[in-house]
Amino acid sequence: MPFKDNMLIGEMLIREGVITSAQLDIGLSKQKEAKELICSMLVRLGFAPEEKVFSLLSKRLNVPYVKVGDINVACETIAKIPVKFALHYKLIPIKFENNILTCAITDPLNIQLLDELRLLLNVEVKAVLAAEKDILENIQKYYGVGAEILEGMINNNKEKDVLLPLSEATE
Repeated sequence: MPFKDNMLIGEMLIREGVITSAQLDIGLSKQKEAKELICSMLVRLGFAPEEKVFSLLSKRLNVPYVKVGDINVACETIAKIPVKFALHYKLIPIKFENNILTCAITDPLNIQLLDELRLLLNVEVKAVLAAEKDILENIQKYYGVGAEILEGMINNNKEKDVLLPLSEATE
């Protein structure tokens, strides 16, 4: 994930002493195989603590970092986003207030996704950063057991490099 001064997140984590160069190399190799964000991969591999990685990323991006599990989300808020869409884009709505939907997302810089959400829902959308694992756990919590089955279907599509069009993700 590049930044305005072209420093990559991996380089920043090395500079901050969170990971080593060797760990970054392993993470990047595994990331390509899994098609996962590097921050999530480094945490999943146990190279860096989630809190540290996402706190640094949050400061760097100037986007708040939240732990979705610490938030009690209203059912009406969850109902704003279909489970298929939430799983595919790895996001979860966490607050709806004053016609602004706040979504926890793994990539808060995905302007195209945020714009599509605005058009689809006809509300303003605000993104906050959250760890992929935290988002997926809370999708399971709020959307239920069926979310697990949908996640498997989506992962199968990813393996085939099939992208889910926005119109299908919202059905």
